[in-house]
Amino acid sequence: MGYNVDVVTNANLVEDNFRVDDSDLKAWCDDKLEHGVGSLSIHCLRSPPATQFIPSSSEFSVRLTNLASDVVEQRGSDLIVGWYFVPYAIAAEQVASRYRLPLVLAHAGSDLYRLSADPELRLSIKHALASASKVMTFRSLQTVRALNALGVDDSKLIMLGGGRLPDYMFPARDFRTGLGDWASRPRILHYAKVSESKGTFDLVRALILMADRGVDFEFAYVRIGWPRALEALDRLILSNKNLADRTTPIAAVPPWRVKDLLMSSQIVVVLERNFSIAAHSPRLVREVLAAGRCLVVSSEVASKQKFSRSIVHGKTAVVVDDPANVDVLHRRLTEVATGADRRRSIAVHGHLLSQAFEDSLSGSNAYAKCIAEIASTEDVGAVVGIERS
Repeated sequence: MGYNVDVVTNANLVEDNFRVDDSDLKAWCDDKLEHGVGSLSIHCLRSPPATQFIPSSSEFSVRLTNLASDVVEQRGSDLIVGWYFVPYAIAAEQVASRYRLPLVLAHAGSDLYRLSADPELRLSIKHALASASKVMTFRSLQTVRALNALGVDDSKLIMLGGGRLPDYMFPARDFRTGLGDWASRPRILHYAKVSESKGTFDLVRALILMADRGVDFEFAYVRIGWPRALEALDRLILSNKNLADRTTPIAAVPPWRVKDLLMSSQIVVVLERNFSIAAHSPRLVREVLAAGRCLVVSSEVASKQKFSRSIVHGKTAVVVDDPANVDVLHRRLTEVATGADRRRSIAVHGHLLSQAFEDSLSGSNAYAKCIAEIASTEDVGAVVGIERS
């Protein structure tokens, strides 16, 4: 049995500084769908809105609610899923209430810890959560307590176990034999939102030291973040010609292309530090290890991994206690940038760690599995998801 899934989104209207290149989305989805089993349709808001508002506003909540209502009336949907609290869960709650349909909500970290703390949003978020049949969340005591504080009873929670990474995150070829591309000029990749807390500026300051001292490397970073942060990064990079000449900004990519992006580089940095959401644990660490790249990681991020005791400096990763200590960071990066054998050895051992950890987990796609289980108990054949991407 398959499900007919309709995705209602405003992702087509996202600003360029947060846009993901999903030009191959339809082809990728078509390749994954079994012929004649279920369907997937994506419904996007118009750009720009047909009506102008005073004060100027995109009115996303109302427009998403209206578009999702059209979908329900035309396609006879049975279950509503709201992904991220504002505006998607708010719109989803309106649609579910209007058509008396079961509602499932899912959240990230920023909406649970930041948006729900905003007094102008909190009551609406609490009302949406109160209306939900189930809330998909993570196995974290801190997260559960935050949801409890918003009035969500434990009986509503569906815990998403740490499922295995999707198969498309693992390389098809064996990179472990011989030096191969490891002997070429190393490329250092920063794949995270540009910000101080992601270690972006610590990294660039360290790379300036390396460039000025003649270390041979290339630098690539995903150009995604708030405009002020991107402008500050531009100024810092352009202030040093040695670094600017070897720097390449690249577009963010969808999940199924992350592996190829990671494998285009030999060294990948994950330098988050002093992050405002204590429960945040970037999955990028697992993705880098799975792709068989040399991981340079902050001790803060390393300590949050379930296999943290196996992240050993110089063996399975390069661990930096405090990325803000630019002298130490530059020395750690120089060691792997100038040593092909060293970075390859760390990458290989990191990949072996990844294999052992990922193989110990249950199947991937925990969200889809949970939604399918809920749908089966509600006699559901058609699902509407309201989300940002």
